[in-house]
Amino acid sequence: AKFFGFSDLLKSGIRRKTDEPEPPHDRKLSQMFQMKLIRLNDGRIVYNPRIEGTEPMVLDHIWTELDIQPAVGGSYDLKIGLNRKPLFDLEASMRVNIDNLTAGNMAIQLTAGVGRGKDDYLPPQLQQILKRYQVQGDLDVQVTGDLPITDIKHGQVNLNVVLADAFVTAGDYKVPIRQLRLEGHLQDGKVVVPVLKIDALKGTLDANALVTLNDALDTDV
Repeated sequence: AKFFGFSDLLKSGIRRKTDEPEPPHDRKLSQMFQMKLIRLNDGRIVYNPRIEGTEPMVLDHIWTELDIQPAVGGSYDLKIGLNRKPLFDLEASMRVNIDNLTAGNMAIQLTAGVGRGKDDYLPPQLQQILKRYQVQGDLDVQVTGDLPITDIKHGQVNLNVVLADAFVTAGDYKVPIRQLRLEGHLQDGKVVVPVLKIDALKGTLDANALVTLNDALDTDV
C-alpha cells in the first residue's frame, strides 16, 4: 500500500521485510526518506500562538509546487512564492535539513500593506503591535540567516524592516511617518537592534536596543 498523496516515500533498497529486525533508532531520516516534489493544492497554513486580541496567522488558497533540489546529506533547497496583492507578496527560499531540523541559507521577503484591512496573514506578535498603535502603511520585511527549528533562540538571523508612508497613533495623536527603518540580529541567544530610525513630522528619532532571550527578556534600550 502507498500513502495517499505520496509516491516512492521510502528510498529504494531500504524496504524492510516483516521478518527482518527493526532498524536502529539512530538511523537518520535522510537514510529512510527522499523528497522529490511537494505540491500544495488549495493549501492552508495556520500559525496560532493564542495571543489575546489577535487572529491566527492564516495563509490559504495556496496552489503551488515547491522547487526542491536535493543537496548534501539530508538537505534540500526549497523555494516558494505566495502572491495576495494588494494585501501581500511573499517569497521564501532556504536549505532545509531533515536530519537536524535546521533552515539554512534562509531568505524571506514580504511586502504588504498593513492596517487597511485584515492583517491575519502576519504573525500575531506583529498584529498585536500594529493594533496597539493603529499602524497603517507600506511594509517591507527581509529575513536572512540560519535557524535551528527546535531551538529558535540560538539561530543566527538578520532582520530588516521598512515601514513607509505610514500613520501611527500615539495617545490622542495620529502621527504621519515618512519612514521607519529597523535592523535586527538574532545571535548568541540575544536580539540586537543596532538601528531604529524614524523620520516623522520635522525631525528624526534614533534608537538601539538589546534583548536577552531569557525568561525575563532583559532589555536595554
